Amino acid sequence: LRTVLALAMALRREAGPGDVVIANYWTTAYSVALARRGQRRIYYIQAYEPDFYEDRSGVSRMKAFAWAVLQRLAEASYRLRLDHLANSPTFASYPTIHPLGWIPAGIDRSIFFEKPSAGKSPSTPIIIGTIARSTSWKGTDDVLDAYRMLRSAGVDAKLRIAFGSNEMAR
Repeated sequence: LRTVLALAMALRREAGPGDVVIANYWTTAYSVALARRGQRRIYYIQAYEPDFYEDRSGVSRMKAFAWAVLQRLAEASYRLRLDHLANSPTFASYPTIHPLGWIPAGIDRSIFFEKPSAGKSPSTPIIIGTIARSTSWKGTDDVLDAYRMLRSAGVDAKLRIAFGSNEMAR
C-alpha cells in the first residue's frame, strides 16, 4: 500500500496536464488512478493478473487468505477509470477488460509521438518514467533503449526510474 501511494504522490507531483501516464500492472493501475486528473491515464494489460493468485494449494491458510485478497484487488483494477489497451486481441473477450485496441510489445514511433501543445514550450523536455525491473522481459531495457534512441536523435528527454537508479540509463 505504501508503494502504491508513494507512486501516486510522485505522479501527482511530476505528471502535468496533457501527459500520458501508463500502468502495466494491477498495483500501478491504482497509483495511476489516484494521479491528478488531466493526464491521459492508460492501463496497458499484458496478462489477466487475477490468475497469478489462483493456485493456493500447499500454502498456509493465512497466505491463501492474503492471495484471495490480492486476487480480488487485481480483478478490481480493471474497473478503475483508466483507458484499457492490451498486448493481445484475446483480452477483448474478458468480461472486465474493455480495450480500446491492442498494441504488441515494442515502440512504434509512427504511433507514439509528441503532439504539439499550445501550453507546452518547445524547450520543455519529454519525461519518460518507468519502474526498474531486473528481469529483462519486464520491459525496463526497452524503456532505456527508447530513452537512448531519443537522446541520440537530439530529443531533449529526461528519464525517471522508480525503485532503481538513473545510472541504469548510461
